[in-house]
Amino acid sequence: RLEHTATRWKLPWRLHSVHHAPKHYDVWMGAQVHPVDVVVFALVGFTLMGVLGAPVVAIEAAAFFAAVVGGMHHLAADTRAGIFNWFVPFGDHHAMHHSVHAHENGNFGNITTFFDQLFGSYIEPRLKDESPCGAWSLVDDYPERDIKTQILSPFGGAAWDRVARKGPKPEAPAPPVMADRRWRRAWAVAWLVGITALVAWLG
Repeated sequence: RLEHTATRWKLPWRLHSVHHAPKHYDVWMGAQVHPVDVVVFALVGFTLMGVLGAPVVAIEAAAFFAAVVGGMHHLAADTRAGIFNWFVPFGDHHAMHHSVHAHENGNFGNITTFFDQLFGSYIEPRLKDESPCGAWSLVDDYPERDIKTQILSPFGGAAWDRVARKGPKPEAPAPPVMADRRWRRAWAVAWLVGITALVAWLG
């Protein structure tokens, strides 16, 4: 979430903006990620697991699961996953995250929707065509085939000037379609208690 909402530090979003630039929603978009973004994600996520004492096989399983889910929720197919989005983000959930509309900045979870529900950033899924894909802060003619510009743009200078939209953040044309946060949070807490109890029982 820091990559999307940080205001003091510009670099996290600039790195991640490479992933939000495409206006096509498909599995190849899932692979369009700045290499530094990939390294940071791996260091933060998997190093933390190692520090906490997770066995190697658990870290490998987590990496495999993240890759599978990442491919699944970037599929071009229109999905109506319904209740399954309460656990794992499917395409209709994650398509909202890639919306070009600034007011639909939510659904940050990549592996689970638990934290979106807990912290109120869960937006009700819709078909991807209902929310055009892109990023409001990037120019319409973003150079998707210019690898050099994409690699250099997060670090400022002429490359960032080439891709950054000028002007203020656009006003929201409509309020986001948010779920009832009270029952979402209650569900997330119940889920957390249940998972904790299961882990304790298995241990």
